[in-house]
Amino acid sequence: MLRILATIFPLFTLMLMSCDSTGNKAAGGNQTDSTMVARDTAAADPAVLPPIPFNEFLLKIKTVTLPLDKAALKDTDLKTLYGRYEVYTAVSAGKLSLPNGNTLIVYAGQVDSDIEEVWMITYTPEGKEISSIMEGGYHNERSGVEEPERTEQHFTIHKDSLIEIREHYMKWAKTQTTDTTCIRFYEVRTDGKIDRRAKDTESFAAYQERFPLLTLPLTINKVSYAGLTAVSKLTPYYRFEDYIYYDWRVYAYGRISLPGKGPVLLYINEAAEEGESIIAPSVELVSYSPAGAKKDLMKIAGGDGGEGGYTDYTNTRITPDGMIALTESTVVHGEYLEFNNTYTITYDMQYQVDASGKFKPLGATRIEYALTEYDTDNMKAYFDRKKEEPAGNWEEVQFTIPGSKIVVGIYSYYKNGECLMELFTSGKDNQKIDAYPLYITLKTSRYEEVSFLKLENESEGETDRGALMGPVTIKLKNKALQIDRQGRFIK
Repeated sequence: MLRILATIFPLFTLMLMSCDSTGNKAAGGNQTDSTMVARDTAAADPAVLPPIPFNEFLLKIKTVTLPLDKAALKDTDLKTLYGRYEVYTAVSAGKLSLPNGNTLIVYAGQVDSDIEEVWMITYTPEGKEISSIMEGGYHNERSGVEEPERTEQHFTIHKDSLIEIREHYMKWAKTQTTDTTCIRFYEVRTDGKIDRRAKDTESFAAYQERFPLLTLPLTINKVSYAGLTAVSKLTPYYRFEDYIYYDWRVYAYGRISLPGKGPVLLYINEAAEEGESIIAPSVELVSYSPAGAKKDLMKIAGGDGGEGGYTDYTNTRITPDGMIALTESTVVHGEYLEFNNTYTITYDMQYQVDASGKFKPLGATRIEYALTEYDTDNMKAYFDRKKEEPAGNWEEVQFTIPGSKIVVGIYSYYKNGECLMELFTSGKDNQKIDAYPLYITLKTSRYEEVSFLKLENESEGETDRGALMGPVTIKLKNKALQIDRQGRFIK
């Protein structure tokens, strides 16, 4: 990775550092260490002479502020780092003033399109290197490699000089895929040294005390973290590793006591965004063992989504016996479907905290599938666009009715200007149970010959929602239908 003149300069001593925690991994394989590993702090090679005085070099680096991430680094005309032998095609950098006149410089050096190295180096006022780490870049080894690997790192230097490294490692091997996430920490000391920082070791009992005791029954309608205490990134009792692609901050909302159950804590996160993915301020419910091992997690208020749709969690109620009721409503934007319209699927759900600490779904007391934009004009416009295409048909599963293998979907058929769009229900054998036409212009073709017969495409992954405990309603623009327990439309 480094371009080292081995005949002139001695090598640095390297030490591998393992991740503090890991994410998911394919079953049956052993843990694979990342190919991009943390390096111990190291003194600069005394044989390497700076090309210019340090005070002149500093003029080439823009001053940045904390908190700092890679996006805040500024482009430079540099190709090397101060007092070092690494050579890059491009370098962006930023400098921070430290106590005693010392300076921290963060460099992001581009090797090629697949390799970037990020160095964090502290210097004395004279430019002597105090310590350094190489953390926060990426290494993508894929082309022509039998078992490709990718390591992607993100760094944040917080206002308290805590350095947070978030890492995602993947390896595509013949027998398994390894997919791990981890977070590790360093701190910049007042003397300029950069040291590894361990996670907190406080007891779970002490940790819980930061969460106000909430009285049940509890209703949550508005999500706000104003005035709440932030949860330390160094705690072992919350998995920040699950959110390494976000600037993720959470607050201690409260704790609830349920008879015969383990501890249950409530967290609120700040709004977070990454690309098209958006997470609104939300409440998470997390159950633990008495010693602080996480048992289960569920979102009970707030919302999240991306370019294809958005889900809201509202009307949350928690009763003294551990029953959790909420409304989960997902809007799916139709431009990402075969048929260009939007629909909304809403569940009124009930959950129960079981003896093992899991949030067990009891069932859905109401399901509403709203197709209010599927009107005649929109469907006619859709089929008009299909006139120049060959004959065809497609089906899309929209949702599964809880407590059954029955799915509800949309079916479309078109040939020589003859069109059909209908709702359908299908059972565990993928055969049609019932259908309801939404738009039909058949002339020579018989409806029985072209209507939905059998589900051909793979159906959606079924989410466990317990039993069906209430009505299933299809809401059209000018009409409402219901589906009975056998999957038939009540017309």
